[in-house]
Amino acid sequence: MGGRSILAALSLAILSAVSSSDAAAATLRECRATCAPRAEDECADLARRKARKCRKRIVRACRRTGLERCLPATTTTTVTPTTEPAASTTTTTTSTATLPTELCGNGVIDSGEVCDGPSLGDAPYCLRGGPVTCGSSCRSWDYSACYRCQNGIREGLEECDGDDLGSATCPVGSTGGSPVCMMNCRLDYAPCVQCGDGNLDPGEYCDDGNTDAHDGCSPTCQSECGDGIVEPEEACDDGAHANGDGCNAFCEIPMPYAGGGNEPDDVCALQWGAASDAPLGATLTCTDGQSPCDRGPASDETCRFLVYFCVNNPSFTVACPWSGVSRVALVGDSLSGASALSDSEQTIVLDAFGTALAWAGSVVSGTNPERAVTPVSTAGDCGQFELDVPSGSTRTVAVQIEDGHVPAGLDADELTLDCAAP
Repeated sequence: MGGRSILAALSLAILSAVSSSDAAAATLRECRATCAPRAEDECADLARRKARKCRKRIVRACRRTGLERCLPATTTTTVTPTTEPAASTTTTTTSTATLPTELCGNGVIDSGEVCDGPSLGDAPYCLRGGPVTCGSSCRSWDYSACYRCQNGIREGLEECDGDDLGSATCPVGSTGGSPVCMMNCRLDYAPCVQCGDGNLDPGEYCDDGNTDAHDGCSPTCQSECGDGIVEPEEACDDGAHANGDGCNAFCEIPMPYAGGGNEPDDVCALQWGAASDAPLGATLTCTDGQSPCDRGPASDETCRFLVYFCVNNPSFTVACPWSGVSRVALVGDSLSGASALSDSEQTIVLDAFGTALAWAGSVVSGTNPERAVTPVSTAGDCGQFELDVPSGSTRTVAVQIEDGHVPAGLDADELTLDCAAP
């Protein structure tokens, strides 16, 4: 090749190199201009030196693979609002470009990222359950969807949250109350009422450790005063909760009658009461239809008397030599005379004493007109009975009780029931 040819070839090579260099420089300038917004967005959270390196990395990627690496990719984004949306919130942005593998959103955890899309890396878990997601910058985790106690919604492993107790109820056998939700979203069953456990819970009047009826505390742990049956701790029960009728609202005899006789043990051995609006004495007078002494129907020419009694008087606080009841008998005018009790009326009175004395476990046996008590009953027990007395007639309840002393202590009381003619 001649000198001229060599010179021409050299000139062509120089021109080609210059053209290539110019093209590379143009590409670099275009990459910098196009990638700048993307680089600024991706690298904004980094320190100055690291941000500069980050931007250079994005520009180098642009030079290697083309400008499309700096353009947004085609994405579908689902926005999850903090409250339930009224309509779809899916937004679609369209582009023919794809994201570079090293950028946030490519599903791969790149350098500087702790997560990327579904790739969560070493994300801590939600303490109460719920999903941890990747933050929008891929540099932090998003805990906004974690379940939180005290938000009023029962979620995950929570037993409850606020008023949301799920289907929780008190344990089987509970007679009242309801569980409550504690501050840690766990259920507290302490407010549940368990009648019969011996503990006096809120809403209970009593709790004697069982759910038996007619023992002074009802099967639902309420007072049995007012049910018309004399139970332990009651001196009377006329089926009402009223005062001024001989049996007050607490089933007590407000003004008991000692029964007469003036024996040493008169007051502490046996006391009496009756349905009446007047203090009780040796004779209780009533007329047909008169309330409260006539407990029966009006105009039936009969007075139905309700009589109360207490033995081993539990309310007597003065020292008393009385040692309990070993025998109960009807005597005197109850057995003979115009006001004597019939055999059926004797049974009514003596059976009432037998029921009261049996509360403490004594066995009461015998035939009219007396009952034996074994063992001697020392408990303070009360009872009641009803007797129907025809108008213009009287009935006398003359009762003698004995204690366990030798010789036996006696208390002989007498109460006359008079149904006066209209």
